[in-house]
Amino acid sequence: MKRHGDSPGKRRLAPGLMAVAGVAVVALLGGCASSGTTAAPQTPIEMVPDGDITWYTWEGYVDPDVVSSFEDEYGVKVDLEYFDSDEAMVQKLATGAAYDVITNNSAYLDRTREAGLIRPLNWDELDTSDLIPYFEAPYYDKGEDRYSIPYGVAPTGFLYRKDVVEDPSSWDALWDSPDADGKITVLPQAEETVGMALLSLGYDLNSSDPDEIKQAVDKLLELKPHLAALSSNTNEDVVQGRALIAQTWTGQAFQTLQELPDPQDWAFSLPKDQSPVGADVLTIGANAKSPGTAQLLLDWMLKPENASKNSAFHGYVNGTEAGNEALAAKTADYPFLQIPDSFWETALWKVSPTGERLDVLTQQWNRFKA
Repeated sequence: MKRHGDSPGKRRLAPGLMAVAGVAVVALLGGCASSGTTAAPQTPIEMVPDGDITWYTWEGYVDPDVVSSFEDEYGVKVDLEYFDSDEAMVQKLATGAAYDVITNNSAYLDRTREAGLIRPLNWDELDTSDLIPYFEAPYYDKGEDRYSIPYGVAPTGFLYRKDVVEDPSSWDALWDSPDADGKITVLPQAEETVGMALLSLGYDLNSSDPDEIKQAVDKLLELKPHLAALSSNTNEDVVQGRALIAQTWTGQAFQTLQELPDPQDWAFSLPKDQSPVGADVLTIGANAKSPGTAQLLLDWMLKPENASKNSAFHGYVNGTEAGNEALAAKTADYPFLQIPDSFWETALWKVSPTGERLDVLTQQWNRFKA
């Protein structure tokens, strides 16, 4: 799948993946909405077609047949407009842009909600019967008002060449892979890569302790001479031989395996000491022109037949029984990419940094990149 030319890996390039270049976003949303936004309306959305809609998303992240069938069903048009990073998406919303449906990020959901950039869903009107139990009320969106449905969910692990690298079952793997020296890639996102080092030291993924973050970056600096690149472009890094082990996401790993002439030589591992995870979610904009049609689109994406098509198209589990089954069938040759429902109960969710944590993380991440 080509999602805007990227995927949950590639898209957060430099650092699309909410890297601490996302500092601008977090600062922008420090407490309240910008002057261009309005407070999220509290009136329940009437789930009826009320006009054409614009969906702000990643390019190539939805099966076009699912969109066209929705247009035919309701007699509306869905215009797709694309962003190339999570931070660019939030900045655009903060100008007051009137997007109807937005592909948001679970780590930013609190901030976009508190800033009045998105509005509550009429949750009771959505058919959520196919959601797996965890996503009926996930940690990031389980208040009295609900703001999102899951769309693509991705844990982080390692894609590696089996005949060169031992099974990387721990976050220490990159420091313990001498045969891959110079052909190791890590993600250009502070939350991911500093988070990996924090986990390898036994600390909290989302630690705000300045000393722990400094220790994590000190450890990354030991690794830096052995890296090929900071990159989320796993497909090209692996296919072109630049990487023998890559920190990446399950969906990106699947896409890469499909492009390799020798996929049987590769595997993907989720470290046993737990894996960071984030979700792309669908939300409705505070300034939506046609919120009724927007909510109908979200309901359409939850229907088993459409959830199946989308998950098989973009290569990520999507929190629905049908979508997850479709992806399991598609990845039958790669059982190491299949994620059991039980995984979500212990998943380590990434949290967008704010306040002192943001300041420290930014300073230390810049020290690593210097």
